[in-house]
Amino acid sequence: VVSSEQTISRVFESAKNLKLDTFEETILQGYLFNGSTRTIRVRIQNNKGLLTFKGARSLGGMARNEVRLAVPLSFAKLAIKLVGKTITKTRTYIRYDDVDWVVDKYKDGTMVGKAKVDLHFKEIILPCWALEEVTGDPKYFTSTLIKQSGL
Repeated sequence: VVSSEQTISRVFESAKNLKLDTFEETILQGYLFNGSTRTIRVRIQNNKGLLTFKGARSLGGMARNEVRLAVPLSFAKLAIKLVGKTITKTRTYIRYDDVDWVVDKYKDGTMVGKAKVDLHFKEIILPCWALEEVTGDPKYFTSTLIKQSGL
C-alpha cells in the first residue's frame, strides 16, 4: 500500500506532566536518511512496518509532502537494526474542538503536540496543555531529537 499526501501541521510544546485517558500506541523509528531538508524514515507501529519519504518543508515549516509505503514487519525490523540509532515515542490521539491532534511523548519527558490542519484553517482553539507554538523549529523535529542521547 502506497499513499502520498501533503501533511499540514501546527506544532506545540506540550505540558510534560500531561495525563490523558485516550488511546496510546508505542512507535519505534529510525532514519535511513536524515538530511537537513529531507528524510527517509522506517517505523514499526501497531506491529506493522512503514517506510516514509519526507520532502522539504514549506509554509513556515507547517507543510511537507510525504510518501508512505507499507512494508513487511520483517523488513522494518531489519532496517531498524541497520540504522543503529532509533527513537521510541508514545503517541496519543486526541480530538479537540474539531481538530485532530497527536501528542508524542519521548523518554526524556519531551512532549510535542501536533494539530492537523488544512490550508483554509485560520484559527484553532488550543487545549490547556498546548504551550508555546514551535512549528518549524528544528529542535522539535523527531529527526533532530533522535540525535540526542537518551531518547
